[in-house]
Amino acid sequence: MATNAAIGLHRLGRPVAPVTSRGDDLPEALVREHLADTGLAVLRVLSATGRATVAPAYVDDATGSAPYDFLAARALLAQPAPGGAGT
Repeated sequence: MATNAAIGLHRLGRPVAPVTSRGDDLPEALVREHLADTGLAVLRVLSATGRATVAPAYVDDATGSAPYDFLAARALLAQPAPGGAGT
């Protein structure tokens, strides 16, 4: 589940517990700050690369569209499932 969808469900009072990767870089610091402001509890698994995945959008002035470039850093370190899930 995308984190933005989890935030929306949280705002609607639905129980949600997203798991996502995290880095130790500037984009991650911005995400961490935003998530703290939402009050949503998120399990953050450290990326082996130490970098967050970012998706910058560029608005095309001619069409108004906003294509995304996903810059993935998804080499996650092994972590036990929360609460023994999956065992």
